[in-house]
Amino acid sequence: MRVVAVDVVKPTARLTSKSGTIVSSCSSIVLDASGSHGGGGRPLRYRWRVQGDRHFVPSNLTLAVGELRSSRVRLASSYFTSGRTYHFTVSVFSEWHTTSDPGNPANASVSVHIAPGSVPTVGILGGQARTVSLSSLRGDYFKLHGV
Repeated sequence: MRVVAVDVVKPTARLTSKSGTIVSSCSSIVLDASGSHGGGGRPLRYRWRVQGDRHFVPSNLTLAVGELRSSRVRLASSYFTSGRTYHFTVSVFSEWHTTSDPGNPANASVSVHIAPGSVPTVGILGGQARTVSLSSLRGDYFKLHGV
C-alpha cells in the first residue's frame, strides 16, 4: 500500500449580511459565506452559530441555525426580537475535516441589529453630488443607498 501525504490548506472564511447590519423587524436576515475559499479547491463545509446581546437567543433560533450547512442562509423575521442584536459566526472546514473532527476551521462573524420598526431605504439617484437632510427622515434607523 502506498501512502501519499496531503497538505491540507486551511480555508479563509468570509461572511456578509446581505440584509445589512440594521434590519427591520419585519425583514428576513440573509447571510452569505460563499466568498469563503481554500481547501485546495476542494468543497468547503459550513457550521453556523448565533449569540445574542446579553446572550439572549431563543432556543428555536439556536436550533435552526445549528442545523444550517450551506454557504448562504435566510432566516425569517419570526426568529428575532426587535431591539436586539444578534451575532452570527460561520466556521468553514476543508473537505478533509468534519464538524466532529474540525481540525483548524476558519471563522468569520457579523452582527445584525433588529430595529424596532421599519428601516426605510434612502436612495440618491444620478451621477452628480446630492444631499440628504437627516432631519427629514423619521425614526432612528435608515439605510443609505447610492445609485
